[in-house]
Amino acid sequence: MRNRLLFALSLGTGVGMLSIPASARTETVLPFDMPAQGLGDALRDVATRAGWELFAPGDIDSLRAPALHERLSAREAIVRLLAGTHLRARFSAGAVTIRRITDAPRPGGDQPTGAQILVTGSRIHGAPPSAPVRTVTAQDIDESGQADLGEVLRSSPLNFAGGQNPGVGTSQGDDDGNVNGASSVDLLGLGPNATLTLLNGNRLSYSGINAGVDIDAIPAGAAERIEIVADGASAIYGADAVAGVVNVALRSDYQGLETEARIGGSTDGGDFQQQYSLLAGHIWARGGIMAAYTYTGNSGIAASQRDYASSMGTDASLYPSLKRHNLLLSAHQDIGSALTARIDMLYKQTRQYSVFGGTAGQSHLYGGQDSRGKNPSFTVAPRSRLILAMAGPAIC
Repeated sequence: MRNRLLFALSLGTGVGMLSIPASARTETVLPFDMPAQGLGDALRDVATRAGWELFAPGDIDSLRAPALHERLSAREAIVRLLAGTHLRARFSAGAVTIRRITDAPRPGGDQPTGAQILVTGSRIHGAPPSAPVRTVTAQDIDESGQADLGEVLRSSPLNFAGGQNPGVGTSQGDDDGNVNGASSVDLLGLGPNATLTLLNGNRLSYSGINAGVDIDAIPAGAAERIEIVADGASAIYGADAVAGVVNVALRSDYQGLETEARIGGSTDGGDFQQQYSLLAGHIWARGGIMAAYTYTGNSGIAASQRDYASSMGTDASLYPSLKRHNLLLSAHQDIGSALTARIDMLYKQTRQYSVFGGTAGQSHLYGGQDSRGKNPSFTVAPRSRLILAMAGPAIC
């Protein structure tokens, strides 16, 4: 009888010990002597002494923690520090996570709608990029008096103007010279092949000279704005967007007829410029069409016309003589309520006359014309957009 009673008492004692949480039996009471300080510093101090990892929102340093002058367990100390805040602690093996209480009242009586989400990159259509977008509008181009988009981009501090542009590299031999009069965007000076150039969001083909896109092929009058993202976007667009992205957005719905003429020259001689452009467009109920044509011509600048080029040969070219024809056609049409079709076509014909380079003692002649003395290029960019409507409630 006595043995049975001892066994029952032993069993009851064991069950009672099992009902005590293991964390309560293993937590160590620590002496705390902490002054009032920032909440982040106080929590990090307690977590370090307990050997825990701490996960907390980044703005906890803006909150104040009360002073602690007593013996407490690390769990009790953290709970005491969070008292009176909208934060609560969640404990797990070797870690403590500080969370916001989403339904906690805020000053002024406003209720939070949820935790803040910071988007650093997105493929969602229309979402703003993480890097700021610099925009050059059509009004900016008109007021600047610049003849083409190449001049517009060369005037931007984000672009390196010493890349593939007319007049650059005339004394560096055939390999580095610009032999077709093209203008390429070179953001941050990383090279034309590191900047992605788009037309209405579509890629353009390279001009064939050092893997660059000739932005002069787009008539300046047809551009509504130029969007410049001077930050790496290769995660979305690929390796050709390491330096950034330049997108030329065309006028979408243009109605009317516009003509423009421009004549200019240099007081020291050379670079006599003339430009004539025509822009026409028509819109209807579910679509529209726009056509733009530009002729640009300029005479060259010889070294003999500039005092600072006296070390070069008198027949050396500082800037080439160019003649350029640009033609753009853009049309869009809604097909039903969900499908939109668009096509953009570009044609450019450039003639860059023979260019001389070198010094007074040694000069050479180079150029890039085909047998007819012209450099034609043609680009077609079709695009369609389909909007899918979901029937019934959305399923996440």
